[in-house]
Amino acid sequence: MRNYKDETNQMSSLIHKASSIILLFMLAIPALADRAKVGDLWYDLQYNESTGYTAMVISGRDTKLPSIITIPASITLYDETVKVTAIGAEAFSGCNDIKQVTIEDGIMSIGTGAFSGCTGLTQVNIPTSVSHIGNEAFKGCISLTSLTLPPTIKKIGDYAFGGCTSLLSVAIPDCSLGCYVFNGCPNIISASTHHLEGGLFSGCSSLKNITIQSHTDRIPYSSFKGCSNLTSFEIPSSVTEIGAAAFEECKSLTTINLPNNLTTINEKAFCRTGLTSIDIPSTVTEIGPAAFEECN
Repeated sequence: MRNYKDETNQMSSLIHKASSIILLFMLAIPALADRAKVGDLWYDLQYNESTGYTAMVISGRDTKLPSIITIPASITLYDETVKVTAIGAEAFSGCNDIKQVTIEDGIMSIGTGAFSGCTGLTQVNIPTSVSHIGNEAFKGCISLTSLTLPPTIKKIGDYAFGGCTSLLSVAIPDCSLGCYVFNGCPNIISASTHHLEGGLFSGCSSLKNITIQSHTDRIPYSSFKGCSNLTSFEIPSSVTEIGAAAFEECKSLTTINLPNNLTTINEKAFCRTGLTSIDIPSTVTEIGPAAFEECN
């Protein structure tokens, strides 16, 4: 007659031994924590079954950082190489001691406010692997004098470079743009872009030369508001609408040619400009309030 009690006890013993072996095996291999510090920087670690571990830089604020820093494309933890794919939101916000940043090829995104308020930052290297620059990523970097944006970028967020008061020129690649990307950059003299978006160069009071490299059907609201040194602007022939306050307070703009496809001039579009006369095409069917108010 079978002794089921003995068999049950034997099975429990085997399970216990197996569990002990598994536990010892797990203890022998250190598991990666959710966060880790390597060098001066903290990283957030994420695990995906298909890609394994990846890391995102999350903070340099709690550490006295050197003036020149490098964001690595990978880090080593427990003899395991972990790819660094992103710079997190506000990771270096307010780190005024940083003067130069090198971002290694492999980083794909720069998060919201990542370097905002880094008033000492004069130089940043953005590699071709970066496809996304978040809202306010470099806002208020008042010492940043030059900027090279790689052609691989797909999106630049709202106010990404707003208030970068030392920038002298910028070439924007063919990508999606947020609002007010270069708002309040009073020393930009020349710029080129494939697209326009609301407030793109508003407050760029030194802007004199602007090149639009692609066809566009509108000049969005406040695109050039307050560009007081803009003396001329060639509106593409494809434009059908000029947005509200698009050229407001462009006081040096004395003449402009409106394209024959234009149908709409929105409110305050040319308010307080230097225009002394203008020919409005017969195609225009709508002119908003104060569109030419206080012009010369």
